[in-house]
Amino acid sequence: MSRQPILLWKPNRTRATDDAGTDISKYEFPVNIPGPYEEVSKLTASKPSTYVPSLRALCIRQLATYPDQLDWLGTFRVYYEKPKSPSDYDLVRSLVPGYSHENPNETSFLKAVDPRLWAAMIQIISPLPDVFRSYDIPLSDTHVPLLQQIPSTSDFSLITIVQLYGRKEVDDDTIDQLGALHSLVALDVGRTPLSSWGIERLSYTLLTDGLTGSRRGPWSLRVLYLWDCMFIESSVIKALSKFPLLSVVDLRGTKCKPSSAQGTCFGLPPQDSELYHPTPLSTSLHNLSALAAKADPGHPSRLFSHPKPYILHITTLHHAATKAESDHKYSVIRDQTPTLRNRAIF
Repeated sequence: MSRQPILLWKPNRTRATDDAGTDISKYEFPVNIPGPYEEVSKLTASKPSTYVPSLRALCIRQLATYPDQLDWLGTFRVYYEKPKSPSDYDLVRSLVPGYSHENPNETSFLKAVDPRLWAAMIQIISPLPDVFRSYDIPLSDTHVPLLQQIPSTSDFSLITIVQLYGRKEVDDDTIDQLGALHSLVALDVGRTPLSSWGIERLSYTLLTDGLTGSRRGPWSLRVLYLWDCMFIESSVIKALSKFPLLSVVDLRGTKCKPSSAQGTCFGLPPQDSELYHPTPLSTSLHNLSALAAKADPGHPSRLFSHPKPYILHITTLHHAATKAESDHKYSVIRDQTPTLRNRAIF
């Protein structure tokens, strides 16, 4: 099944006039920028290996093509133990050469790791070093839709956190694209052009299959930051109530009146609350989980299917362009319909 990348963009229109007096409209569309891991993969494939890889490593690389189907392995895991000597074989380093036990908190190497390989490793290898707990990826990465198909089980959970505050590309026309993020649990779209209608459109992406009962869309959304969204009004409360697990909503700086939220959990937060902006979304989720456990110590509630979920972290729209790519950053489509040179436009 074909899965299209998730794109939030506004066409940039410019106008020019040729020597014949014809107005030409130019629309610039963003070109798909490949992730840095793709270039690393090409370089690795062109170099001969200096050792014979283990059967486990070969199998994991093959399974990485199908990260959304690895739940069929059930509770099976490949046990991993840190090598006692640098000269000993290391399964993780054979898959991810950039990882170093000497710098366990260094994360920059993950940019060179194919997200499908990361998704396979976190489902198969246990225990993995903590640095693999989170993976940063742009929204438009080719493999994001595939990773959203990975099911959570009692033995594994993958959640998505999205921080796109201040991005003008996030508006009423594009917000429904986030409906493809089926594992979305926390979203920060503060200080964007979103209005109440945009949140209503996002709620329309909550779908249920009438035959299988399976759900598609951001059903798991628990934290939503809408701070300083000046076009959000009190009517947003009705749309927010359609998200069944939504527990934390930051409506400060909007036109939403406190009285409209009476009888809901979407009231204005206290100033010292650690559940709302500027608290990072991951911290807000942690605090929410702690509150749920504190509410009923005898039966601690889990926000997720597994108490220690892995995190897909989205903070950008696109991969950073290399110098060569920036020279061809946009493709141009021209509308050469003749018009009067001094035609008034209203």
